[in-house]
Amino acid sequence: MRRDLETRVKNTISMAQRAGFMASGAFAVDKAFAEGRIFFLLIAEDAEAETKRKYKEIAEKNHVPCEQCMSREVLGHILGKEYRAVAGILDEGFAKSLKKIMEERRME
Repeated sequence: MRRDLETRVKNTISMAQRAGFMASGAFAVDKAFAEGRIFFLLIAEDAEAETKRKYKEIAEKNHVPCEQCMSREVLGHILGKEYRAVAGILDEGFAKSLKKIMEERRME
């Protein structure tokens, strides 16, 4: 991923976290999905295969866009945590912004 796109992804996630619009970690993400509050799902590239499979299926079932990006350590650091394999954006505006950035990343 280009450095500027990577920075934009990190900044968007960080702003959503500071605004209180992130669910991170399996328990919080599962709860947010059950409540229908997730608009975009992030899965760490180095998450376990079973974790990736499980959350991709949940995202598809709930018609939520899902992307794999960065490591668990980097994702956790952005969120102010130790490490995180999954995180969900709970705001439609932040989700749209991140989806647009991810689409730009795929076009490269």
